[in-house]
Amino acid sequence: MLLGLTIKNLVTGHPAAPALLQVPVNLNAAMGEIWMLGGRNGTGKSTLLNTIAGLIKPKTGEIVWNGANIQSLDPPSCSKIFATVLTSKPEAPHFSALEIVETGLFRRNLKAGEKQKLASEFLEHAGAGRLASRRFEQLSDGEKQRVMIARALAQDTPVLLLDEPTAYLDFAARAEFSKMLSSWAADWNKLIFVSSHDHHALLPVCTHLLFLRNGEAITIGRDELLQNAHSLFQVSENES
Repeated sequence: MLLGLTIKNLVTGHPAAPALLQVPVNLNAAMGEIWMLGGRNGTGKSTLLNTIAGLIKPKTGEIVWNGANIQSLDPPSCSKIFATVLTSKPEAPHFSALEIVETGLFRRNLKAGEKQKLASEFLEHAGAGRLASRRFEQLSDGEKQRVMIARALAQDTPVLLLDEPTAYLDFAARAEFSKMLSSWAADWNKLIFVSSHDHHALLPVCTHLLFLRNGEAITIGRDELLQNAHSLFQVSENES
C-alpha cells in the first residue's frame, strides 16, 4: 500500500464553536506532495491543520493515514506520523536552539553526543545552523520559526504540518524557505501541508492548493495551480 493521507467528508471546528466548514472536505494527498492551505484569517486553516494532526476532533468525517483512522490512534502514534509547527512558540528560557531541536529526537535512543550532532544537522537543513548555541528566548520570531521547523524535521515523521511558516521571514528568507520546502518533499519524500497567505513565495513550489472560502474548501491540483490559484488570493485580498 502506498503511503498517503485521505480526508473523507471532513467538517472542522472547535468543540464548543460552530463548524468553520459547512461543505465537507474530501482529498487524497500522496507522499512528496506539498499542499498549501489558503484563505482569509478566520476561515479555519489552523483548525484544519490541528484536526489533521489529531489535536482537534472533527465535527464530522474522518482522516485516514495508511488505512488507519487518525481518531483511533493515541498521541504517541500520531507523533510518529505528524510533526506540527504552530504560530505560537514554547516558553523555554533555559534552552539553547540546539537543545530545542534535540527534544524532537525523543523517539531515538541516542547518546548525548549523537543527539547534538544530529540536531545540528537538522538546524542546518532549516537554515539555522548558526543559531545552535543561542538561547531560544533571545531569538527573533523568524529565528524561532526556523528552530521549530528544525525540531519538526528532527521528529522524522512522514507528514509535516506547518502553520504560517513564513510569517516572520524577510523576502530573501521566504525564497530560501520555498527551496527548502521543495527539497524536503522531493528528497525526503515527505507530505507537507503548509498554511500561509504568502502565495507569491510558496505557490511555485506547491503541488496543490486547498483554499478555504465562505465555508467551503476549493481544491486546485498541479495542472491548474499557477494558472488559477493566484486569482483566488487576489479576490480574497480585495474582500478584506
